[in-house]
Amino acid sequence: DDFEIEIIKYALQLKLPILAICRGMQLFNVYHGGTLLYDIPSMTKIIGHAKIQ
Repeated sequence: DDFEIEIIKYALQLKLPILAICRGMQLFNVYHGGTLLYDIPSMTKIIGHAKIQ
């Protein structure tokens, strides 16, 4: 993770575009202070997701 964070910092300093896919987007989100939900099914009541019937 530390290596990827350094790459993000460097790219942002140089104002380079960043294409983040899958884990890259998760890391980019966390770098900017975001959070991740590790187990969405167990969190559905907390965040208000519901199954469509």
